[in-house]
Amino acid sequence: MERVDLLPPPTGADAPLPDGAAARDDVARRADAHAAVPLLNCLLREVAEPLPGPGARPVYRLPGGRLLRVRRGRRPAEPEVRTQDGWHRVDHAELVKLVAEALRRHTGVPNHELPTEMTDSRDAVAALLTARARATPPADPYLRSEQALLTGHTHHPAPKARGGGPHAGWLPYAPEAHARFPLTLLAVREDTVVDEGDTAALD
Repeated sequence: MERVDLLPPPTGADAPLPDGAAARDDVARRADAHAAVPLLNCLLREVAEPLPGPGARPVYRLPGGRLLRVRRGRRPAEPEVRTQDGWHRVDHAELVKLVAEALRRHTGVPNHELPTEMTDSRDAVAALLTARARATPPADPYLRSEQALLTGHTHHPAPKARGGGPHAGWLPYAPEAHARFPLTLLAVREDTVVDEGDTAALD
């Protein structure tokens, strides 16, 4: 049976964080792993050529000839590239460069914005992991399920990109961070409202 990781790496998204530098390293490692999954899914589906051969780590040829291998599964992980010295594990920053170069070779057109978005998406995941570890999940199972989408679309290169703004600007409103906030209602005098169509369904 195929191995399926619902949320790689093995530690959960709400796992408690260690203190200090260890906490930052742990968040960075987990954010890299989470963010690599959709990026690899896109790369393997769109431009990588699978090469024949057995094993749990299939090998792919990228545009330009570089060889990439990953851990097999619906959520590919642990990417490695072939070098003169053997297989070299790549972190998220290296993976972003690898993807950008593969796409440039495949399309013939450079895209300077996409690497920034991919990095922003990974950093957003890191911010969410940190916030979730410090927050209290809701007791309601429905709310927990609605707030569980930590990584976003599994086949999007930057599913959590938020335009590069400061995390403090959106974390208080992010459902993935178990955020809670009151809704502000704006009242408008009825005689100043202009509308069209049948509004009976709203009554």
